[in-house]
Amino acid sequence: MTVGQKIKYYRRAKGLTQEDLADRVEVRHPTVSKWEREEVTNIPIERLEQIAGVLGINVTVLLVDTETPARQDRTDVEQAVLEAFASLNSAQQLAVLNIVKQMVPTHALDAVQFAEQILKDSRRYDPVINQHLRHVRRGMIDRCSKPNCRAYKWYGARGIKVCEKWVNSFEAFRDWAISHGYCAGLEIDRIDNDGNYEPDNCRWVTHKENMQNRRPSGQWNRKNKKEETK
Repeated sequence: MTVGQKIKYYRRAKGLTQEDLADRVEVRHPTVSKWEREEVTNIPIERLEQIAGVLGINVTVLLVDTETPARQDRTDVEQAVLEAFASLNSAQQLAVLNIVKQMVPTHALDAVQFAEQILKDSRRYDPVINQHLRHVRRGMIDRCSKPNCRAYKWYGARGIKVCEKWVNSFEAFRDWAISHGYCAGLEIDRIDNDGNYEPDNCRWVTHKENMQNRRPSGQWNRKNKKEETK
């Protein structure tokens, strides 16, 4: 199914008219018709996330070509399973993958690998994950480059920077985060407290681990007092 066909299918399944969908995603009514007839195919990812939210599905359902990966002779049941998997949230998908890996025979591992690819893609376009990672990235940049930021004296004033790749591209930071174990509840941590925010010096840890890797408050205070007396 194409993106336009999926929009039409899930819109009808939701009981919405083209006008209903247009109103909810704040576009002109003919625009939805053009999407579904594929007169317009270059729909921005931000708009697809908005459409998926209205339709109650994961944006991956719209993005992943569910007819072509791995095999062309997939049955209706298999297709339905894959689409159901793609509609789960990240935590549910991980749980399903763990169960499948324990149950499937070796010759069926290609199906697991395909499901893992869907998981990876779904996390890249998950609006909740993207929103949180944008917040993390903005926090790093602010405390390292803005003197009026409350935490600047502990980061930017000490010469700590965010690598240019992450400053220039949210996608680069997002892809690194997802490929290096990011999940909800973890915080970004610099392995070397005197080093920069960059791929080789960062990792995802729990809040407790992050607190253990920070400098003792007394050390901060002594350093700040020395600077004030200069």
